[in-house]
Amino acid sequence: MLFSRTSDTLHWNENLRAFSAWTLPLIVLFRLYRHTFDIWYREDDFPLVDFMRRQHSFREFLAVAFIPYAQGTIRPLSERLPFFVSLRYFGLNCVPLRALVSITACLDLLLINWITRRVTGSRIAGFVAPTLWAMSAAIVSPLTWNASYNVVQCPLFMLGALALFILYCESASWRFWFLQFALFITGFLSLENIVVYPAIAVAWCLCFGKRQRRLSLIASTVPMFAASLAYAALHIHIAVIPKRRPL
Repeated sequence: MLFSRTSDTLHWNENLRAFSAWTLPLIVLFRLYRHTFDIWYREDDFPLVDFMRRQHSFREFLAVAFIPYAQGTIRPLSERLPFFVSLRYFGLNCVPLRALVSITACLDLLLINWITRRVTGSRIAGFVAPTLWAMSAAIVSPLTWNASYNVVQCPLFMLGALALFILYCESASWRFWFLQFALFITGFLSLENIVVYPAIAVAWCLCFGKRQRRLSLIASTVPMFAASLAYAALHIHIAVIPKRRPL
């Protein structure tokens, strides 16, 4: 009986530590940014609000979703769609948009935790990495400024694709490869920085891929590089590059 109670206590403590390692980074994020739900639109938000308020249907939204904006950027998923949906269904109430940003950041933390554990095999490292990211200055802008939502949305696509690619490397199941490729392609609609993802996948193969499968794993990234090159060429062709004013 005593042994059983001791075993149950150890099991409960182990579950509590595991649960804490996943949830504490989220608590840190919430503690630091709990007042961001009070933030309204500011700065570059207002041109986006005006632009999206003039689209009265989803068909009209699609007609302008891929038109280059600002410095020639094409970011329908991270800039235009959130503003369009928020304004259409919630008006000028910014809380739903702020909630979307916070939820996305929490998903980023969970993915950082999972990938770090896969890299290091350490629960502590898995806890520390997302906690440091939650406290870094890099996410102050997206968590306080709606127009910077791409800074937390793009990592969601990139980290999610990498997690699926890791599962593909470990299991050799092409289902994970196709899922990560779909997520990677979707990320182009969020932020153009995702073109570097294939290099990250190759780095994973070189550092952590099984030696006997390393070449085949690297070969599986060729379609990703092709997609990045095709997107870069298309973006350069379509996007309007602002001309520098003479001094």
